[in-house]
Amino acid sequence: MYESYYGLKAKPFSIVPQAEFLFPSRRHSAALHLLEYGLASHAMLTLITGDIGTGKTTLIRCLLRKVGQDVTLGLVSFTHSAYGDFLRWILTAFGIDTKRRTQAEMYEAFVKFLVEQYSLGKRVVLVVDETQNLSPAGLEQLRLLSNVNVEGHELLQIIMAGQTNLRDKLLQPGLEQLVQRIAFSYHLEPLDRRETEQYIRYRLSTAGRDDSGNVFTPEAFNIVYEKSGGVPRVVNTICDSAMVYGYAQQKSTIDAAIVTEVIEDRERTGIPFLPRFAPPEPMAVQRMTEGALVTVVSGTE
Repeated sequence: MYESYYGLKAKPFSIVPQAEFLFPSRRHSAALHLLEYGLASHAMLTLITGDIGTGKTTLIRCLLRKVGQDVTLGLVSFTHSAYGDFLRWILTAFGIDTKRRTQAEMYEAFVKFLVEQYSLGKRVVLVVDETQNLSPAGLEQLRLLSNVNVEGHELLQIIMAGQTNLRDKLLQPGLEQLVQRIAFSYHLEPLDRRETEQYIRYRLSTAGRDDSGNVFTPEAFNIVYEKSGGVPRVVNTICDSAMVYGYAQQKSTIDAAIVTEVIEDRERTGIPFLPRFAPPEPMAVQRMTEGALVTVVSGTE
């Protein structure tokens, strides 16, 4: 709607994860480098966590674009039990037929697949997004799959991405062996004030606006940061709405008045852009970092 009016070639603030729009903040760059290193070093398990909307899925999409021809990749996003059996989804991600197969038969078929890929000189990488939705039984399935090896060579690498409460879930009794297999861990945090402004400029520039710094005023940047808390998905939602309002009013610049109007209109509906929930217990993360996880870089999308 507003793209041509503001000199853009694409929608800059879509909430759909897009690898080309990944903003290289310090934290996101560190997380991506860790994922790449874990992949290259054949790490058995790599863990990425972060609050809702902080960019975990976008990171994963970016990583998937970088894998080489020697990698056979499977991505599972449907991790809730309501979507069916987890092992069946894993096999489906790799194109393995699951029809009329029992759990034991599916496990046997997957092990056979891993051995075949190894004989072809290929590494198999399973990416599990929204891992926090897995039950303890589903997490235990991941551990069992990670055990498969040939002459001491692990046949499967697993990358887990999930919300902050995944760390609490991993601390439950019975999952110690899974946690001990996590080689690298990183936790994403929201952007700070300066990064939020840079993020907005970056998205506009990537979408085709050369003078991206002239679209939002400094005061507008401040309000966006205050109301979004630096959460990229919320930043996108506010900025997208602000540009719609600006277009409707035929304003060439998005100023504080427009952003304030967007915020007030949204809050009148009773659904604010950033609902406030009780923060998690800090000891959960502390116990995790002091336990079996190896946290290479600390930070928090």
